[in-house]
Amino acid sequence: GDALRAVAGHLADLVRRAQADGDADSGADPEAAAWLLLSVLSARRLRAAAMPASLEPAVAALALRSLAPGRSGAAGDPVTGRPAPDRPDLGLT
Repeated sequence: GDALRAVAGHLADLVRRAQADGDADSGADPEAAAWLLLSVLSARRLRAAAMPASLEPAVAALALRSLAPGRSGAAGDPVTGRPAPDRPDLGLT
């Protein structure tokens, strides 16, 4: 528990540094991003046991793309499902 939380804390610090440098979405929650990355990393064995290996690069790319600069609100509010205020409602939510 404590060691994993420490790793998550260090990852969150790295996300903050990337945000400050403009290399990660400034609107992403660093702690949530850290736990997302840990979740993807920790599930590697699960995926290796059942998922076609050819999909692994796409899984990693999706996780990293979720932190890409300019992603805030790209899919709308994750709680309400409403589009972000600066984005039109395309009827997809």
